[in-house]
Amino acid sequence: MLLEPAGVDQARRAHWQDLEARYETAQEQFTDGHFRVAAGALGNLLADVPEGGPALVLLKRAVNALVEGPAEGHPVWALPGK
Repeated sequence: MLLEPAGVDQARRAHWQDLEARYETAQEQFTDGHFRVAAGALGNLLADVPEGGPALVLLKRAVNALVEGPAEGHPVWALPGK
């Protein structure tokens, strides 16, 4: 049995809740068409969690929307395959 100091689980939970809230806020900004704000928030999130795959994919979509305009049917995303 591994014992951790009191509060470690709470701190870890709070950290992940913060990351989740930041991602969801960026996702809402993206959905609402605020691509530059979403890209900034996602860039900051990735600076804290470089392995954040979903944030990286959403950042790509936000940057593409800034450069090329929103994809047809925005914000629905048609996946390229299975």
